Amino acid sequence: MMLFPASFGRCETVSVAPQALVSFHAIDAADDRSGGIDYAESLLDADEARRAGRLRPAQHRAQWVVAHAVQRQQLASFLRCAPHEVRYQRSSSGRPSLVSAHNDWESTDFNISHSGDILLLGITDRGRIGVDVEGWMQTDRTPHWASLSDRESRWVAGQADPFAAFIRLWTRKEAIVKALGTGLPDHLAALDVLMPTDSTNAVICTPWGEMVRVVDLPSPPRFHAAAAMTALDVMVRVVADAPPLLRLGVNS
Repeated sequence: MMLFPASFGRCETVSVAPQALVSFHAIDAADDRSGGIDYAESLLDADEARRAGRLRPAQHRAQWVVAHAVQRQQLASFLRCAPHEVRYQRSSSGRPSLVSAHNDWESTDFNISHSGDILLLGITDRGRIGVDVEGWMQTDRTPHWASLSDRESRWVAGQADPFAAFIRLWTRKEAIVKALGTGLPDHLAALDVLMPTDSTNAVICTPWGEMVRVVDLPSPPRFHAAAAMTALDVMVRVVADAPPLLRLGVNS
């Protein structure tokens, strides 16, 4: 399933089964011959523009701008409204959420992650969602052993590529923490995220008493990604090749 911005103008309520949409977007901002960065900046609100203005270097700033423009477009599509109607607020821990312009928006949650030029966006209409994507072909390929439980460490050490195995576990942990909105705890090793062999979907009880559903996502080559949801019964839809940025009103 691929979502495109549609029905711009007045928002309308559509009854659907509880779902989580998880989409991958290529956001290579290095080549801006089409003016994509300027268009992306035009979609941001004042707070996003101020945050973008503080970012360096230019390549990092450009990717951040495109990522947040894509997020705004995809949320608008999910909510069936115009991108400029999407407004955010932040919790005391800095986690963004929607300002509820309509009652049916109150149940919508979202989360974003990007690694290199790969953007991962998660949106759900029940509970909270966290997503994480990480590349595992890095220069320093030493697993962060301190963030693993003893059981996880033994599993990682026994894999053909220990660092790739570590990244698999790390994305699950990061997604859970982002779904809960607590920030990275000091003792990630207490959060054991091993799943049964060959399983890519499990309900995990966290050390903080929260139950979360964790899903390993089919990811681009050399990346691992995961999503975590506090609602255990949502249907997860994955879009592997979602559009990077749609030029609304422009025929391509």
